[in-house]
Amino acid sequence: MMRRAFSSRYLSFALSFVIISILLLVFLPKLGREIERLEQSRFDFRIEELRAAIYFQQLTLHSRSELSKAHRLKGANPYQWLRGRVAEQPSFYVGETEDLSTVPVANWAYDPERKVLLYRIEDFVVLDEKQYAAPNWLVFAVTTQIAEEKVQALSLRFLGAFEPQITADEKK
Repeated sequence: MMRRAFSSRYLSFALSFVIISILLLVFLPKLGREIERLEQSRFDFRIEELRAAIYFQQLTLHSRSELSKAHRLKGANPYQWLRGRVAEQPSFYVGETEDLSTVPVANWAYDPERKVLLYRIEDFVVLDEKQYAAPNWLVFAVTTQIAEEKVQALSLRFLGAFEPQITADEKK
């Protein structure tokens, strides 16, 4: 009788192990794809948020009849325009920094020296139907669109991707 109870427990354990293993094999790849989509979704949302901030700034200038002053905003930090409009600094934005090694993956930073907004890729993102993967950074800047020597609009322009140079000290 005791032997049957032991073999029954062993059989239950083995069967449970097989079922769990099969479920893991089926769902782990799907979970990985969903995590990759999450980074893409967050990235797309942030791009649209930045474009909205730029558009809002453009509308503010236009309503004050100061659109001619928009050329001063070339290379500006659009996250500063959100200050006061949102309750706190977004968790995905580390602020202004020239030391890119301090920026965590899947986060944004503004380089005040180069006047560009940077995104550090965690895995990969698709932008303009092209895929960019880590360890690349994506570089954006606020630019002005000029027609007939007048500023017509502000826009967020993608300047390209770059892979930071890693020095021997950073590898350690």
